[in-house]
Amino acid sequence: MINLIFFLTINLLLLILSVMILYLYRILIDSSTKRKLPKSEDGLRKGELYPLNLLKNIEGNPITKPKIKEATVLIITSYGCEVCKGVYPYLDELRKEYKDLQFNILMLATHEQAQECIQIN
Repeated sequence: MINLIFFLTINLLLLILSVMILYLYRILIDSSTKRKLPKSEDGLRKGELYPLNLLKNIEGNPITKPKIKEATVLIITSYGCEVCKGVYPYLDELRKEYKDLQFNILMLATHEQAQECIQIN
């Protein structure tokens, strides 16, 4: 009988210890890798202006101050993005349908890649 009580006590202690270790792991380790956006530590601090002199238009000239109307739609795309490629065919239709809106495209691409996208559409 004493052996059975001793065996059950040891098993209960091991179970409690295992649960405590898993709980500590969840608190200490898992909290350090909270779900953040990828590369969220990169980029600009809140309130910091984006350095527009890094951006260039399709002609290769630096963008100094964008001419943006009050009703502007900014479409941000990337050359290699398959989902983004589905947007381009509809741009002319959108411009015709919503003449009071200004559509600007900001594409992450080289000059050649941007020209390729323009020629396709």
